[in-house]
This record gives sequence, structure tokens and C-alpha cells, in this order.
Amino acid sequence: MRNIIRNQFTALLLFLIWSSTNAQNDSNKSVNVARDSNVNINISLSDFISEDEGDQEKADSSLELLNNIDNLVKWNKPWKVKNGDDPIWSQINFDDSNWQVLSSDSAEKIQSKYEGIGWYRIHFEIDSSLMNVPLAFYIRQFGTAADVYLDGKFLNSYGKVGNNKKSEEAEFSLNPKPFAFSFSNTKNHVFAIRLSTFHRANIISRGISLGKNFKISVKNLNEEISYAADPSKYFPLIFFSAIFLTLGAVHFIMFIYNRQKKSNLSYSMYCFGIFAFGYYAYYILTTSDFATIALFSKSIMYFLPLIIVPLVSMLHRIFYGKRLKIFWIIVVLNMVSITMFISSKLQIAAVIVFVLFLMASVEIIRVIFNAIRKRKDGAWIFAFVILLAPLAGIISSNLPDYFVISGIKIPNNTGAIVASCFILGLPFSMTLYLARDFANMGKQLKKQIKQITDLSETTLQQEKEKKQILENQKSELEIKVVERTQEVWEQKNVIEIKNKEITDSLVYAKRIQIAMLPDRKLLSKMLEQSIILFLPKDIVSGDFYAFSQRQNKILVGAADCTGHGVAGAFMSLIGGSLLYQIVNEKNVTEPALILDHLNEGIIRSLKQKENNSNDGMDIAVCAFDLEQNELKFAGANRPLWLIRNNELHFFKPDKYPIGGLQVMHDERFTQHVIQLQKGDTIYMFSDGYADQFGGDSGKKLMTKRFREQLLSIQNKSMHEQEEYLNNYFEDWKGAYEQVDDVLVIGIRI
Repeated sequence: MRNIIRNQFTALLLFLIWSSTNAQNDSNKSVNVARDSNVNINISLSDFISEDEGDQEKADSSLELLNNIDNLVKWNKPWKVKNGDDPIWSQINFDDSNWQVLSSDSAEKIQSKYEGIGWYRIHFEIDSSLMNVPLAFYIRQFGTAADVYLDGKFLNSYGKVGNNKKSEEAEFSLNPKPFAFSFSNTKNHVFAIRLSTFHRANIISRGISLGKNFKISVKNLNEEISYAADPSKYFPLIFFSAIFLTLGAVHFIMFIYNRQKKSNLSYSMYCFGIFAFGYYAYYILTTSDFATIALFSKSIMYFLPLIIVPLVSMLHRIFYGKRLKIFWIIVVLNMVSITMFISSKLQIAAVIVFVLFLMASVEIIRVIFNAIRKRKDGAWIFAFVILLAPLAGIISSNLPDYFVISGIKIPNNTGAIVASCFILGLPFSMTLYLARDFANMGKQLKKQIKQITDLSETTLQQEKEKKQILENQKSELEIKVVERTQEVWEQKNVIEIKNKEITDSLVYAKRIQIAMLPDRKLLSKMLEQSIILFLPKDIVSGDFYAFSQRQNKILVGAADCTGHGVAGAFMSLIGGSLLYQIVNEKNVTEPALILDHLNEGIIRSLKQKENNSNDGMDIAVCAFDLEQNELKFAGANRPLWLIRNNELHFFKPDKYPIGGLQVMHDERFTQHVIQLQKGDTIYMFSDGYADQFGGDSGKKLMTKRFREQLLSIQNKSMHEQEEYLNNYFEDWKGAYEQVDDVLVIGIRI
């Protein structure tokens, strides 16, 4: 499979180049040799890659006939061949009668056995008209190296004849350079060819037949010099490649300036790929480095998908607006085939390339036909890709073989026409599509410009009417402005009075709230090393603190009610009142039980089972037993921090509040028992301190930074800590508004 696929690609490409070269020779050079108009040259591609010796000989004979049409010397005698190497075999008088005759029947048999250095000799006579005439000698080689002798004299070297494949420098010359020489006055001559075929044997082993080991011909030197100096001989190939290079560059630039049109990028990649293969064909025609040609010929099939893959991408972008999954499958197959080729797993690589081309070809046809069937915009344009080539082939096959226009004979080559239409059909279709796209864009722009013009005229007319209305109402507006100004001043006075009344009420409410809060001196008396940092956001606060001493226990609580301001203050009054009843009237001193009773009291007081109220509070409660050096803690969404030996210990609260959402649950609060040590510092707090925005970038202070600040001030007294925390908070807040009430309680044992 690998040989068949690779040989198809290589033979097709090289044969097209060969045919192009000979077509150029026929059209650009006038050779004064009588040609047989009845000669029929019929070359089939299958003959070149066939493993059958008869098919290969048929192809060789066709090439021989094609090569010798304008040969000035007629080879009437056969070639003779001998394996080995001896300089005396170049002499004109050497007796080669016992050498093996290279007939058409024995050619392939000899080649299959022949590998190494050998000599070829041929005896021939020339016409008297060729005596002392400047002639051009050509030798076409297909992976061999040769030293050429004419009548015993060294003529020229082609490549470097070697004793093995490493020392041999083989040539592959489809378009060789002419070597100038002339014949002496004698009629009998001998060409002797010293040939090494180490690379040629490798070609034959792959099943590719491109003629015998070499082909020689003699032509008119002046005509060959004129032809060699003719700059137009490669013009069609260069012009063809330049078109695609230009198209690729133009569409790539269009993609750079309009990234949304990604089909331009795919089309530019396709054009660059065509240019690359055009350059490759030019390189084949102008070089004789067999090693490079062999590498190119071996790898060409694995890089051909670089042309067809962008086609699939382009059609997907145009008709679907995105690449479909099958495109990525094709891309993966392409990458795998190249990887297999680099890894020398050529059999697998060839099969993958075959599957890739089959999938891509089917997908291209499917997309175009599906677009036509669904009548998608521009689909009929891309039908040219499928229809143009077969239509051109049908029309060309029904026309004469030649056309004569103004005395110029123009051949009708159906194969070349079909190939050109197939290659140029897509660029032509893409050009039509883009032209149509630009035309539609122009129409839309004209329509939009007209709409904008109409809108501008309407706007101007409306502005004129508005101006007239404004002029007419100016005096009325001035009167109304005076009246409105008077009303605003009156309303301002009313609002100021109301604000003062509200502010006075809040200030009075603050007095009531402060009066209901425990006296901080009592906490200092019970716990000497303690602080309370209390910073309400508004005049009244939704945060509150509570403490009490029952028997040998000191109870301390820090609460954060729902909301702040008036709403939070009402909740704090309710919560503080319930805590007082639970601790001082019901004599409940266990923190977990206190929270259970407080939860039930809030739900009952706010009738939350009967309505949808979600008001509640988060709270942390501690019970200090200083005689036992024991601390009991329970929390509803508020934790307890204990710093011992500059290390913070975190005691988690229960993850549900007092009241609010807790009404639908029946959980009981968890109680933590902590053994205290002298020097321990306990902190309870609301979330207002850590949630404050500020600093250089206006971000939240965050719990992590709050924790770092507490750890950094453990060498300070509690009074100094309170002052530090207050100053740090004010510095952090800066010009930002306080976002919530702040409460921090600290106690050192």
C-alpha cells in the first residue's frame, strides 16, 4: 500500500514536470530535423509505476521516442554493456564485440542484476552535414553518476562515479544543461559511458520506472543556447506559483485586519501550499542533486495534506461558521502521518494519508452539495470546484486536437485543461465569493448610509422644532424656575427640620441603648485585663455585648444582629433582654443552653413560625470559671480565638444563626470546654472589623490580616491593644465609609 500510494504521487508529479518540459521544448524551439508526422506517443501513468516488465518497457520506449524526436544523431546500432571498470574501455578502437547487447528484451533483466560500476558503449555514424558543427550534448540521468567519453576523449562528468552508494554523487536531471562539442571529419564514432548505479538500484527496488539508467541526445548548440537564455521557458510555472503566492499574501493580510473572517486565513494557507508545491516543481526542473530530489520525492505525499486540510477548514468556516469535528479528525490524522513518517513507519503513514485524503475529499464534496441543497448563501459559487473540471473535460474531448488561430497551431490537451480547471476552480470560486461578499457589503453600506442620512435629516428637523419650542417656552420656564426654586428652598427647610428630629430621636435612642448595655467598668472589675472595642456604623448599633457574673462563673457574649442602624438596634434590644432573662432569671449558665434558649426566645418573640421573617443574630458566648481555670464556649456563626504562646487556636462555631433560617431546624448548639493557662488571650468579635474596605487599593481588611494584627500586639497590654486596634481600623478605613458595626472583645487570663 505504501509503495503504491507514494509511487502514484511521485510518478504523477514527475511525469507532469517531464511533460511540461518537453511541451516547452516543442513550443519554444524550432529544430531543423524532419519529423515523422505519423509517430504516435502514448504514455500511460500506470505503465511507469507498474511492476510488470512489459508495462515498464512500454513506458521506456515511449520516453525514448519522445526524447529522440529532435535528436540530430540517429542511434541505428544498439548499446552494449559490461559490468566492471577499466579505463581502456573508453578507447574508440577497443574491441567490444564480446560485450552484452542491450536490447529492449534484455533491458529490464540486465538492470535488475546490475548494481555498481559498469560501462556502456554505442557505435554510430553521423551525417556529413554535422561535421565541425557546434553541437550540444545532453544526458538525462535518473539517480546515476556518469563519465562521458567521445571517441576515446573525455567529454564531461555528471555527478561523481563512486565505488559505493556513500562515495557516489548521483544526479537526477529532467532538464539537463547542454555541453558544447563538435564531431571530427570521420564518420564513425563511439560514445562510452562510465556509469555507477548504486542510487539507481534503490529507485528500481521501489517499483518506479522513469526510463533506462540514462538518456543521451545531440542537438544544435546555437538553438540550445538561445533556448537556455530564453527567460520565458519557466514563465508558466513561475507565473502560476506567483499567482497563488499573491493570493495567499492578500488573504492573510485581509485576515490580519479582519480577524472575524477566519476563512481568509484558511484560504491563504491553501494558496501558500500551492505555491510551495509550485516551487518544488521548479526546483525539480532546475536542480540535479539526487539526494535532495529523492528526499522530496519520498516525503511529498506526507505534506500534500497541507493543501487539502485548509480547504476543509475554509468550507466549514464559510457554511457553518465553525470547524466541525471531522476537521479535527483530519488534522490529527495529518499529524499522525507526519509522525509515522519521521519515525520511519512508512507503511502506516501511507495508509493514514490515504484515509485522510479520502475523508477530506468526501467532506469537501459533502459540504458543497449540502450547502447547495440547503440553498446557503454563496453555495452555487463553490459548485464550480466540482462542476468546472468535468464540464471542461467533456467540452474539450469533443473538440479537435488542434486549433489554428492566425497561423498559430494551439494544441487541445484535455488532461491539462481538466487539471488546470480543477486546480484553478477553487481560487476562481473563492474570488467570485469574495467579490460577491464585497458587493453585498457595499450594498449594505449604501443602505446604512441612506438610513443614516435620513435619520440625520429627521434629527435636524426635530432639533429645529425643539429649538423653536424652547425659544417659545423660555419666558415660561424662567417663571417656573423661580417658582420651583422657592418650592425647593421651602422643601429643604422642611427636610432639615425632619432630619434634625430624626437625628435627635436616634441620639435619644442611642442613650437608651447604651443605658441597656452593661457598664464596661463592671467587666474590667470582673476581668481586669479586658477590652471592648465598640464602633457603631450609625448612631445606634446592631452589635451588642453582654456579661454577667453568676456564682463562680463570669459570662461574656458578643452578638451581631441582622442589619444595622435602627433595625439592628431593635434586634439588639430584644436579644439583650432575652439574654438577661435567660442568665439572671432562669439562672442558665451553660453557653450551649443559653444559645438554645435564646434561639427559642427570638423565634417566639418575632413569631417567625407564623411569618417569613428572617431576622436573627450571630453570637459567641463564653463562661469563665477562674477557680478551675476553665472556659466553656458556644457560638452561632461566630468563632472564638485563643492566643497562647503567640500561636492562635481556632474554635469553630455551629454554622447556623440564632432565629431567622434556624426556624426550620431543630439543631442544638455545641459546647467547647477549654482548659486555660495564665497569659492566654481570648477574642470574640463581629464581622464588621474584617469586612471594612480601605487601604491603598480599597479592598477588604479580611480575617487573615485581622488575625495577623492580633498576633503582632501580644506584647502589649490590653488597654494598649484596644488603642492600637482602634487606630489601625481608622487608618485602614481612611476616606471610605464604615460598612458595618464593629465589636471586638478581648480578655487576657
